[in-house]
Amino acid sequence: MDTIKDIFFALIDTIKKHNLNVGKVKFVKLLYLLEWRYAQLNNSRLTDLEWKFWHYGPYPMNFVTVLEEEGLIRQNSNWMMKEISTILYM
Repeated sequence: MDTIKDIFFALIDTIKKHNLNVGKVKFVKLLYLLEWRYAQLNNSRLTDLEWKFWHYGPYPMNFVTVLEEEGLIRQNSNWMMKEISTILYM
């Protein structure tokens, strides 16, 4: 199984290749669809993300934690409107 870091960068590469404008919400939705389709084809999970169906669709509740652990993002100390502001290392 690929690591979340490998999957994250593969998805970013695909987005860049097709010159798409993708923010955090759309990125999470694409990641969910990727995992959903993988599960259909392989009858197993692609990641260990804990998906919950939240207000506007599925959201991995441990997404920020996993990305922080992988060194892909760092959490900004300024909290506004209970939103998590992140900085991608790319």
